[in-house]
Amino acid sequence: MRWIDEGLGDLVMSAVMMPDGNGLPALPAIGRRRPGLPVIIISAQNTILTAIQATEAAAWDYLPKPFDLPDLMKRSARALTERARPPQPRPADPPGAESDAGDLPLVGRTAAMQALYRLVARVMNVDLPVLICGESGSGKSLVAQAIHDFSDRRDLPLVTAQVSDMRATDGPAALLERVRGGSLLFEELADYDDDAQGRIVRMLDALPRPAPRILATSQTDLGERMAAGELRKDLYYRLSGVVLTVPPLRDRR
Repeated sequence: MRWIDEGLGDLVMSAVMMPDGNGLPALPAIGRRRPGLPVIIISAQNTILTAIQATEAAAWDYLPKPFDLPDLMKRSARALTERARPPQPRPADPPGAESDAGDLPLVGRTAAMQALYRLVARVMNVDLPVLICGESGSGKSLVAQAIHDFSDRRDLPLVTAQVSDMRATDGPAALLERVRGGSLLFEELADYDDDAQGRIVRMLDALPRPAPRILATSQTDLGERMAAGELRKDLYYRLSGVVLTVPPLRDRR
């Protein structure tokens, strides 16, 4: 921090856990003292929580250990090239600092999981529907839970819709009353029949303000379902603002 105050250096690379403290809480102070100074966070705590905290605290990049030196050099070069971009707003304290990574059993050191963590961290506060795809048992519901629990809607309800909710005449209205401005999750889109899918489309076209965050999951190939006439295209397009793919367990050893 003394070097930063003195204006030394063009890039900061910081670990999360250090003998004299944690690198994440230093990010807001760095941003206030040297706006636009890129910070790359390096961590052996390869959990989705670490990726989210690094992103929320406005780290320029997050690199899990172990990493290859050429990868670090490429990221550093890119940070130095792009450091002239306008600085992002930084919170006073790192969000989620009180959270426990053990609360979310979604961990992994593989490249596929680390890529997923970064995507989740980037989209959790984007006001777009998120479609989460992956095989049965891969953790799609955990990803949906993480997007809600670490977003700015965390204090509002996360409501999981049931097929029966969409078959009832007043089902959509009742769901919206329960969820308020929180998150509404539709699990396994292929389980909804055509009539229920139509009700979802009409509900999405008339969302109240503040509108809830819409999440959906699927373990089947939705492209094949649409080709077979089992999934409405207008429903798919309304729910696929962001598409996340959860790696199967066999790819996460």
